[in-house]
Amino acid sequence: MSNVIKIGKRLVPLHEIVLVEAYQPKPNSDIQSQRAFQARVVFLNRDSMLVEETQSAFAEAHGFRGLPDDPVALNGAIRFRIETFEPAEDFAPARPFTTRLRWLDADGGDQSKLTSGHIARASA
Repeated sequence: MSNVIKIGKRLVPLHEIVLVEAYQPKPNSDIQSQRAFQARVVFLNRDSMLVEETQSAFAEAHGFRGLPDDPVALNGAIRFRIETFEPAEDFAPARPFTTRLRWLDADGGDQSKLTSGHIARASA
């Protein structure tokens, strides 16, 4: 397993990748490509790139840990904090998120991502 991988034309150090998640394009998506994107790679700063391999294939190839019942795989080199998520009056997303993943970016800033899976239960 290499410490640098190629995504599209970019060479990316593995320690800059936080997670990979399944990608399902929305019907009204502005993305116009002949490529069959299947997963989204999320970086420390929350930027992301789409890849043509599945989330599980990417995870297996690069040593990420898939979680049961959740289409996301985490980079074991990243320290995560996991919180339960409940919608608030002023923030109620349309999707049924149940968990918030938190990590620090390269500058020490707090980053997070909501997930709709069972991460909190799987890591308990």
